[in-house]
Amino acid sequence: MPVPNFLLIGAAKSGTTSIYKYLEQHPQIFLPPKPEQRFFLMEGKHGPFTRPGNINAGRQIVTNWQDYQAIFQDVTTETAIGEGSNDYLWGSGAACRIYHYLPTIKLIAILRHPVDRAYSEYWMRRRDRGFEPLSFSEAVQAEINELEQPWQLWSRYYLRGGFYYRHLTPFFNLFERGQLKIYLLDDLKQQPLLIIQDMYRFLGVEPDFQPNLAVWQNRGGQPKPERLYWLLSEWQRRMPTTGPLRHPFMLMERLKRYFLIKPPPISPTVRQMMLAHYRADTLNLQTVLQRDLSHWLV
Repeated sequence: MPVPNFLLIGAAKSGTTSIYKYLEQHPQIFLPPKPEQRFFLMEGKHGPFTRPGNINAGRQIVTNWQDYQAIFQDVTTETAIGEGSNDYLWGSGAACRIYHYLPTIKLIAILRHPVDRAYSEYWMRRRDRGFEPLSFSEAVQAEINELEQPWQLWSRYYLRGGFYYRHLTPFFNLFERGQLKIYLLDDLKQQPLLIIQDMYRFLGVEPDFQPNLAVWQNRGGQPKPERLYWLLSEWQRRMPTTGPLRHPFMLMERLKRYFLIKPPPISPTVRQMMLAHYRADTLNLQTVLQRDLSHWLV
């Protein structure tokens, strides 16, 4: 039975949903209809894995190797077989489990300014009713007391999620450097076709294929009015997401975008506090990637 030969490991709120859509358009690439199987984090655990504000979240989580293999049973002629789970990047033990099962696998990560990533994830959670009741500054302050705590499903990872060098180190230690491709969201936004075709080349498929890049997936924002947005989301969760009856779901997705506005700026005090936490990690990452990340220090 086929098994993956590549994984998209994160980071969340850094363009991974769009990358997933661009990769799955390629005729030589197989991806499951939905990402976030999280097998290499959740192996052996017992559900249900629902979360506050979204009873559907976690339904695609797989916890044993046989069920994980079954995800790829529809592979036919595709040569690049993969899946994407953003929590692999920072989940405790994920790198070791991946290496145990798939030591020769190729890994793709995309990274974003850590403070901007955290703020975007905060508003994603606010959009799920009841998932994040605190203000951003309150949530970050609460998380500071948990900086050394290991990853847990649905836990806050605003601040902790941006320590990219720390999270990538287990992958650097286990896998050959040629097995990892690390991109920046800035590059994807500026030259999307160039970056996606570089990914195609890395995966060993026809690099000149041109996907439809017209739609940026999973756009963020502040829901307003919040209660109406939550109501639309509740209706949407009762709709089929795949197959011939998925059209109402897609229409609702478009409608919800009208109720998203640009969030207020982060408090300068909170931003500077977060930057201070990230500084050493960002400098280490800059050295490893041999990229100028000075714009991540401000």
